[in-house]
Amino acid sequence: MGPEEGSAQPTQTWSQLCGSAALFFDPLRVIAVDEAHSKKEPRLFCIGRSRHGIVTVRFIQRGDRIRIIGAGYWRKGKQLYEKPNR
Repeated sequence: MGPEEGSAQPTQTWSQLCGSAALFFDPLRVIAVDEAHSKKEPRLFCIGRSRHGIVTVRFIQRGDRIRIIGAGYWRKGKQLYEKPNR
C-alpha cells in the first residue's frame, strides 16, 4: 500500500530507532511508567542521553522483547533526566 492508499508511513529512519535503542544502555537513564495509558499493557518511558541530546522513548515490554513505539526530544523528559535526586 502506498501513501495514496492511506497507509501509515514510518516517521523514523532505521538509524534513529537504533539510536533510540542505545538509550537503554545509558547508566543514568530514567525508566518511568505512563500512567495515562492503558492498564492492560503498561506503556513505559526511557529517558536518556543520545549523541544529539536527551531523548524520551515510549515503549512496551513483551516478555523478553522491547517494542519501541516512538521517540522524541521532549522538554519534560529532559527536565526529569536532569533533575537532581531523581
